Amino acid sequence: MRRRRSHRHPPLLIFCHVVILIVSLLLVNAQEDPTLDYSCGTDWVNAANGCSKQCPTGRDEECADLGEGHGCYYFTGCKPRFEELKKEQEELAALNGDDEDEVIVEVPPEQNQFCAPTFIEAMLECSKDKACPAGNECGEGEFCYGGTNCDRPLKESVSDMVFNLQGLSGVMEEEDLTIFKNTVFDVLQQTLSDIKIHLDTISVTNQRYFASDALLEVSVFLTAKYRPPPRRKLDSIVENSINLQKESVRAAIKQAGNDAKRWHFTDLKEISAVSRENATIRPTVSPTGAPTFSPTGLPSSYPTASPSESPSAAPSDVPSSIPSREHIQEVATATSNELKSSTDGSYGVVFNMRTAVDGPVVLITGLDFYTENTDLVGFELWSRLGSFKNKLGTYEGWDLIASGVVRGAGYGKFTSIPSNSFTEVSIPGRGGERAFYLTLNKMDLIYKASEVESAESDSRVTASSPELEIYEGEAVLSYPFPDPTQAYLYRSPRLFVGKVQYDRLPCKPFSLYGPVIDIPCVEIPTMPPTKRPTPRPIESIPTQQPIEVVTAEPTVDPDQSTLQSLPTMSPLLAPSLSPSVSFAPTISTSPTLYPTSSPVDPIRAYIVVTLHHTRNRDMSADMWSEEQIKVAAPLESNATSATPVVATRSVEVEGLETVQATKLTLVLKISSTTLPLNLLGNMAVVAIEMNQEELLTEINALGELYQFFENVDQVVSFSISSVTEAPVASPAEKETTQHGTTDGNSSE
Repeated sequence: MRRRRSHRHPPLLIFCHVVILIVSLLLVNAQEDPTLDYSCGTDWVNAANGCSKQCPTGRDEECADLGEGHGCYYFTGCKPRFEELKKEQEELAALNGDDEDEVIVEVPPEQNQFCAPTFIEAMLECSKDKACPAGNECGEGEFCYGGTNCDRPLKESVSDMVFNLQGLSGVMEEEDLTIFKNTVFDVLQQTLSDIKIHLDTISVTNQRYFASDALLEVSVFLTAKYRPPPRRKLDSIVENSINLQKESVRAAIKQAGNDAKRWHFTDLKEISAVSRENATIRPTVSPTGAPTFSPTGLPSSYPTASPSESPSAAPSDVPSSIPSREHIQEVATATSNELKSSTDGSYGVVFNMRTAVDGPVVLITGLDFYTENTDLVGFELWSRLGSFKNKLGTYEGWDLIASGVVRGAGYGKFTSIPSNSFTEVSIPGRGGERAFYLTLNKMDLIYKASEVESAESDSRVTASSPELEIYEGEAVLSYPFPDPTQAYLYRSPRLFVGKVQYDRLPCKPFSLYGPVIDIPCVEIPTMPPTKRPTPRPIESIPTQQPIEVVTAEPTVDPDQSTLQSLPTMSPLLAPSLSPSVSFAPTISTSPTLYPTSSPVDPIRAYIVVTLHHTRNRDMSADMWSEEQIKVAAPLESNATSATPVVATRSVEVEGLETVQATKLTLVLKISSTTLPLNLLGNMAVVAIEMNQEELLTEINALGELYQFFENVDQVVSFSISSVTEAPVASPAEKETTQHGTTDGNSSE
C-alpha cells in the first residue's frame, strides 16, 4: 500500500500559484494609480495618442458621447496630458472670473439660432434677418446653427508662438513665407473651427537661422475671434494642434512647396511650435569664452516642443508615455507632381526595403502603387526576407502576401491595395532587409527611371524615414516572373512609384522601452527563472507513468551517521550551539534582513488578500502572515451592482451580519526589469479584481480537494509598501508567533 505524499501547505501554495497566473496577465506599463491612465479611444493606439477623455471607472459607457466605436483603454500613459489639461482648465476658470462686472442674462436657446453656410459665419455675423428660431427659415445653401452665443460679445484672442523648422538651409523668402503661412493657417483653421473659433490672421514677425543646427526659428503672431463661454487659451490650442500632427504639417508644407516649384522645404525634417511664454531662452550663437573640459549643462540649442518646468539632473529610467511620433508611418517615393511626370509602364517592379542600421523592427501594414488605368486591374504582391538579388525568375522562397482585383485610381493618384487582402510582414531591425515583387496582369504599372542610369540596382535610396529605406530596384516587363537570363525583360535601375505604410512600434508597449530587433515580440515570462541550473541533464529513458517519490518522516534530531548534502527545508526546534555549514542556500518564505550573495529578484511587491467565506481555521499553523477575521456580509441590493475597477479593502464591521474571512499577506516577485518600480502591487490588485470571476472559479475548484476553499465567494485585495515580521524573543519562539504587521499605505 503506497503512502500519500506529504503536503506542508498545499492550499496556500496552490492559491498563490493561481494569483501569480492572474497577475502575470497584466504586466504592462502602468502608473501608481492605474485609473489615472484610463483614456477613451477607438483602439489602444488612438487612446494613447489622443488622450481625448478620461474614463476613471474603466467602463466603455463613459466614452459613449465620443461616438460609436469608442471604448475605455487601460495604461495609455495619458496621466501627464490629463494633468496638463486640468491645469489649463483651472487657468481658464481664472480667466472667466476676469469679467466680474459683466452681467450674464440667460436667453432661450432658439434666440441663438442663425442661418449661414457654416457655423463660423453664423457665430460671427449674428444677423437679425438671418435668425431661425423655428429651425426651418434658412434659404438654399444655408443651415440653421444653434449655440452661437450671439447674445454674448465677440472676443478676440491672440497667440505669440515660436515655430522651429529643422533641416532648412536658411531663412524663408517672400514666396516661401506665403507657403508657410497659408499651410499653417489651413491646418489651424480646421482645428479651431471644430471648437467654434474663427482664425482671423497669421503673420510672421521675425526669422532667426542657426547654421550649426540647420534650424530656422520663426516668430508667428495669430489672432482669432469667438464668443465665450467657455474662454479659450489660444496658445495651448495652437501648440497642441501643430505638435500632435507635426508629421502631417511637415508633409503639407513640403507638398505645397513642390506644387509651387519652391524647393526651400525639400529637406524639412521636423516642425514644432511652442508659445513664447513657455519657450526657453536660446544661448548665444558663439561661445562667450574658452571651451570647458567637461559639459557645462547649458540648455539645448533650440527649445523643446513642451519644455519642462525645471531640467532633470539625469535621463529618466522610464521612457515618456506619449510617443513623439505616431506609430503608423508612411514613406512615399514620389510627390503628386512627380506622379504626373512618370510615364514609363511595365508589368511589375522588384525592389528591396531596409531598416536603419540602428533602428528597430518595423511591420509593413500596407502598400500603394501608381497606375493611370481606371479599370479593374489584377495584382499580386510577393515578398521574401533578404534581397531580391539572385532570386529573380523563381517563386521559390517568396511568399504571396497580397493578391486580388482593384480599380485603378487613375492619373495623379495612388491606388491602394485593400487592407483585407494584405498580409502584414516585418523587416528585422538594425539594417534588416526584405524584398518585394509587385506585378499587375496588365502592363499598366508606372515606374520611374533612375537619375543615375549607369548605376546598379539596389545601390541608391529612393525614399526614407527614420526607420525605413526604400532602394532602387528593377522593372519587370513580362508576366509571370520571367527568367533572369532573358535580360531584355528587365530594366535597371528603376524606382518603385508608390507609398509604403508601416508600424514603427509593432511590439508596443514594450518597444517604448527600447528598440525591438525582430518579431515575434518578446514576452514577459510567467514565472521567474530558477536560481540554480540542474547539475546535468537526465539521460535515462522516461517512464510511461509518473513515479511517486515517498519521503521519510522528518526526525527531530539529525542522524550523525549520515551527512545530508543539502540543508533541511525547515528549521530545527532549537538553534545549534555553533553555526552550521550549508552546501546550498535555504529557501525562505520571507525577505532576509540583509542581501545575500545569490541573485535576487529585481522587483517585488506586497499585497493583502482577503478571502470571504472561508473555514474558521488557518491554512497553516505556523503562517504569521495569515489572520482570521470577520467582514460585513454583502447587502442584497448590491448583489447586482457593477464591480469597481480597483477593489476596496475588507473591513470588520460591528452591528452588521458578518461572514468568516481569511486575510493573507502575499509577497510577489518577478524577474522583469522593464516595469517602473512600485507598480507591481497596484497591477496585482487590478488583475485580481478584473479577473474576479476566473479567480473564484479556480479557487472553488480547489474545494473538491480542500474544504477550506469550497465556499469562497469574493476576493478583495489592496497594495501595501512593505511588510515586517512580528518580533520574537528567540528563534525557538518564532513558531508561536502567528501575525505580522503591515505598514506603508495599509490601514484597517
